[in-house]
Amino acid sequence: MFSYNFDISLSYSLTKSDLTSQPFCLFYGISKNLCAGWKVTMDKIKVLIADDHSLMREAMRMAIEIEADMEVVGEACDREESIAQASALSPDVILIDIFMPDEKTGLIAIDELLALDAQNRIVVSTRFTGEEIIEAALQLGALAYLFKDAPRAELILALREAARGERHLRQSATQSQFQFAY
Repeated sequence: MFSYNFDISLSYSLTKSDLTSQPFCLFYGISKNLCAGWKVTMDKIKVLIADDHSLMREAMRMAIEIEADMEVVGEACDREESIAQASALSPDVILIDIFMPDEKTGLIAIDELLALDAQNRIVVSTRFTGEEIIEAALQLGALAYLFKDAPRAELILALREAARGERHLRQSATQSQFQFAY
């Protein structure tokens, strides 16, 4: 088995199989002889969901796991559990609600998650639209701030961008509220 990394920041592993990968090999300029009998598989983006509402966690899991390149590796219902799960599971992206059982615990969790590992990539999903909370979350290090009424496509885009270490600020409500750059 060998791995090949592409500029688009996705890691692919090639494994022995039938001749189904010929178009892939030809497209990326890998010789026909080297490619014969190899199959392409893609590493998945591992997501941890932290939200105090079980129905919301379940809905997010369903929305995320439809994607072939993503999997939910864990769920947490409060700040303490989100820290423990992140430490144990090493997710690529942590999707977290700002308001869990105690007010603003999501902000504290962002700070603690980044103290645990500065490489943690955090996407906030919440119903709260107040500028001061959005600004605080982004300044603490969250890579995206989504409202819970955002379309599924935007959630998926934000998770993919965060997995690459990129900020996601494309939501129209966020853009209209903020003129500052992060």
